[in-house]
Parts: sequence; structure tokens; C-alpha cells
Amino acid sequence: VFSYSHFVAAAVGSFPVVPTISIMSTMYTLGAGKRAPHYFSLFLFSLFYLTDFELVAYIPKMVFSSLIVVGFLDMVWTWCIQSWYKIKEKIEWILVPVIVLCAFLVGLLNAVFLGIGLSTFIFVAALLRSGVVKYLSSGLVIRSTIERTMVAQNWLDAHGDKIQIIVLQNYLFFGNASSMLDYVTNMFEGQEEDNDLPLAPSRPFPKYIILDFALVTGMDTSTVDVFNDIKTICCNNDCRLFNSGLPPSLRENLALGGFKPERGERSNRNVRFFMDLDTAVGKAEDNLLVDEMIEANNDPHSVGVAVSDFSDRKDFRSALNAIDEQHGIDFASGLLDIHPYLTTIHLEAGNSIFSCHGGTVSDNDRGIFFIASGIMKIEQASTMSLTRSGTLSYSPAHSFSAMQGCNFQ
Repeated sequence: VFSYSHFVAAAVGSFPVVPTISIMSTMYTLGAGKRAPHYFSLFLFSLFYLTDFELVAYIPKMVFSSLIVVGFLDMVWTWCIQSWYKIKEKIEWILVPVIVLCAFLVGLLNAVFLGIGLSTFIFVAALLRSGVVKYLSSGLVIRSTIERTMVAQNWLDAHGDKIQIIVLQNYLFFGNASSMLDYVTNMFEGQEEDNDLPLAPSRPFPKYIILDFALVTGMDTSTVDVFNDIKTICCNNDCRLFNSGLPPSLRENLALGGFKPERGERSNRNVRFFMDLDTAVGKAEDNLLVDEMIEANNDPHSVGVAVSDFSDRKDFRSALNAIDEQHGIDFASGLLDIHPYLTTIHLEAGNSIFSCHGGTVSDNDRGIFFIASGIMKIEQASTMSLTRSGTLSYSPAHSFSAMQGCNFQ
């Protein structure tokens, strides 16, 4: 109804009629929220206007005075008393009395501007209290969903702290984003020595730092300088910086400020962006395993990375040692004598074992396969049950395919 009356008033060059805010809740409580009371009020106003407002003289002045008092009490009850119990942070409640008081002292417009300024300070203080870092973690706690060998899993369980994860939250601006720089700086600070206390085990410097932006609601342009400082610290300490969960809008803001992924070969990039945290953690684990393999004089069994430059007998011994380690037994030495009766099979990633699925082994040559290196995946036929109640047999209904390069005997 208000929109229609405003449109008509604008068309005829008249003034629109807007009810006072102070009595809106009271009128709504009395049932004036429907259309009939509004049309009736227009009828009364038209009647008073046609009679030159002579009928208003018959209304007692107490009615108008009481209406003003009711409006005052309603405003105090709604905006002062009820709001006190609805607001957890009481400092936010002070805004209403301050704006009302300043409206009488310096004017309504100046009071509104003052309220906006106070609201901004309260909002910034709330962000600073909650912090920009949701939590800190490492590769020891958060692992990717990538399937790995037992040796690689054990190595990551012992050295996963070389991957540090910082999960960010809230709106990022220069005031709270500087705390991220403090967290990163502390990761590369050496431990102070104290001659009176026993030396604690040194914490390794991180090789990969992952910043997760999944919980970030927005970002100020001044925050780009903080991320550039973090990038510089990581580059100076031989550490790679991975970023995950960045929406396109935030990524464009960072790119305009100079914080963007590097070009060149992916394995040599110090700054990279990923869609989610799991992908970033998985790539950091992959690179960390490869890096440590190189540092360990190309010994793949120290990190569980498969290569094929070992003799067949050594590969067979490695497979037996993995079985002993996984099941807690000691039969490797006793089974080495069957090595002359074994045949070596090399599979590339994605290939199958048996010829019925495109492999090199005849379907009739069923036996025991010892996985010397790599990871295998067993795929059941679609006609088989999805539950684990059935037994798994070596039949053409199963496809054995290599997830990584594998050596078999």
C-alpha cells in the first residue's frame, strides 16, 4: 500500500504519507499490519482534508499526547531493553544510546555518521579477537586420500611435520593478516640453547607450507603485501608455498598485487594454487617423498618410491620384507629359495595383469604374485556384490591393474 501511495503522490506532485517509526510496532500489535487499516486511514485522511481538518478539533489533546508517550515507551522497550538481552557483546548495545544522545546534541545526521564510525571500530575489534588463523596443523595430523605403500606411509608418519598447514578464516585485511606472517616466521626460527636444560629434539624446518582459504569470506587489497612477505620468507628458506581453496575473485585480487603462481615446470615452482586442501596435501606428500628419495642417495626403500633398477632377487627380497613388516612375521629368509621358480612381470601405470583384461599373463596361469614395488588396485566386476561378505578369488571377474609402475614376481 505504501508503494502505491508513493507512486501516486509522485505522479501528482504531492507529498507521500509515511507512518512514524516509533509507533509501528504498536500498530502492528493491534492488527494494523493488514491492508484494511491502511485503506481506512486513507479514507479518514481524505475526510479530514475535505472538511478542512475541522473534525480534528473534536479529538481530545490527550489522545495525541498519549500517542507520543506510547511511541516513546515502545522505542525504549524495543531498542534499549530488549536489545540488551539479545546482544552478547554489550559494547554493541552502547551504539543506540550514543546515537540518540548525540542526535539531541550535534544533530541527527552527525549522530548517524558517528554511529557508523563506532560500528566500524567494533567490527574491526571483533575480527581481531577471533583471529585470522583457524588452526595450525601438519602432515602428521592431516593426510591426503592418496593410497600409498606401507613404507611410504610409515615414512610420512615420521616426517610429516615437514608439511605445515595454516587454515585461515574470516575477512582478511592488513590489521589481522599480519598475524599470518608471525606464524610463518616462527616456523623458521631456530631453537635457543640453554646450558642448564637438556636439549629437546630440534623441530625440522618445513619444506612445504599450505595456506587454506576455504573459510575466508573476503580480502582487502592491502593483504597482498603480507602474502608477498610470506612468499619471500619461504623462498629464502628453501620452502614451497601451496595455496588451496581460493575462489576466483580472491585469486584475481592476489594476482593484481603480484601474488600468483610461478611459471615453468610444475615440480620446480615455489608458489602453486590448488582447488582444495586434500589436493594440496597430496601434492606436497608426493614432492616430499621424491625429494627425500634424492637426498637418500636414490634409495627408494627409504621412502617407498618405486624404481626398476634393482635385480630380480633383490626385488623379491624387498617384497618378502614388506610382507614380514606388514604382518609382523619373519619368513623372508626361508622363502628366498623359491626365487628360481618365479617370473618377473613389469607393468606400467594403468595396465592389467591377465590377458582377458589386456595384460600379458595368461588367464590359466593363476598363482601367487609378490609385489616388489608399486601399488595394485583390484576392481570387481559390476555383477558382483558391493559388500565385503563374499570371498575374493582369482577369476576373470577381477581386474588387477597397476596404479603406479609395478614389478611382479
